Amino acid sequence: MPVHTYLLAEQGTPILELVYLEGLSEQMVYQFAFIGGPLKLRGADAAPIRPTAIPIR
Repeated sequence: MPVHTYLLAEQGTPILELVYLEGLSEQMVYQFAFIGGPLKLRGADAAPIRPTAIPIR
């Protein structure tokens, strides 16, 4: 937990450990804009996101 608190709260570094990208590679989508919509939880150091991938080409 100290690492999560340090990275997220103090450094603003998102941690994405379990993003499912296999569907994109099956469709040969290798370039995309990634949008991770966070939940607005005050004082939290972790929350699930709603990842969205928008193909560039």
